[in-house]
Amino acid sequence: MAGPASGDAAGAAGGKACAGWGEAAAATGNEEVAESYLRERVRLQPLLEEAYQSLIALLGRLGRRAEAEELYRQLERRLASELGIRPLDETLRLLGR
Repeated sequence: MAGPASGDAAGAAGGKACAGWGEAAAATGNEEVAESYLRERVRLQPLLEEAYQSLIALLGRLGRRAEAEELYRQLERRLASELGIRPLDETLRLLGR
């Protein structure tokens, strides 16, 4: 769901589309395409934690823990600097912490 932290209407609509396409690609085993769509969603909705969660989860399933952790750190910095908040515990749990 789009909220004030998700960006403008076009970004929200594009992000939602990318989420759906990314999930569909992942469900059919096309992780490369899924990753591409999920990275685009993060680009379009840089303050939407759910966008990061999807990509972090995918990277974790692919065994790319270092990349998932770096993405988490990017989210952490962005949320702190722009909104003065921390990521949800749910997001940290995606890293197995």
